[in-house]
Amino acid sequence: MIPKEPNTLRLMTFNVHGCIGRGGKYDQGLVMQVIEESDADFVALQEVYDEDPEDRRFLSSLENSSYSEMVYGITLTHEMRGPYGNVFLSRWPLSEVKRLNISIEPYEPRGAIRVKAKLGQRCIDLTATHLGLRKKERAMQLSKLIDEWKLGERESSEDEIFCFMGDLNEWLPGGGILRQLSRQFGRSPFIRTFPSGRPAFALDRIFVRPRQLALRWFAARTQAARRASDHLPLLADLKL
Repeated sequence: MIPKEPNTLRLMTFNVHGCIGRGGKYDQGLVMQVIEESDADFVALQEVYDEDPEDRRFLSSLENSSYSEMVYGITLTHEMRGPYGNVFLSRWPLSEVKRLNISIEPYEPRGAIRVKAKLGQRCIDLTATHLGLRKKERAMQLSKLIDEWKLGERESSEDEIFCFMGDLNEWLPGGGILRQLSRQFGRSPFIRTFPSGRPAFALDRIFVRPRQLALRWFAARTQAARRASDHLPLLADLKL
């Protein structure tokens, strides 16, 4: 397990690349090892397939993991590998689940998963996604999400935590959607997660509001994490 401080809540976002690791081989067991070793309370996964072969039942592994809640948001169906999309895992009971369509034609269909959970007297509202490859596409997708959140109509409070995480596909440190997200949530640090062998780009991000609840952001750099996917997992610890 990756150690964490007492009374903290851990978030993780991880693009699993269809469970194809750096060696080009399918290894769902290695991906599961990375997820379990993270000791994260909430996990956002991208590029997840629901495949038929018995040796590629990654979703079944997730259902039998230490996470009590799993939400699968299918965005498209691949001709060879079947349904594909995002997964959200939680160790806390979820009080609300929404699957959002943020597709922009004529580009690849994209989706987001928004969930809410009660943490004692607090409410946590989390959205996980995998944004598009084009600048204009990402801007339009983020606009849809901001309309969904309505954060401008709410005052920031430590009793209500908002989080946004996923593979944002934003290659530039000062990219347009990052500036817009910083205005909504506060800054998310530039932590390199791609490619996993020698990370150069911070494609994966976790935004937290109120930002002062975030104790640290870091990439998992275990041996398993370096081999499991072309992305490293990104984690954030929040003070409760």
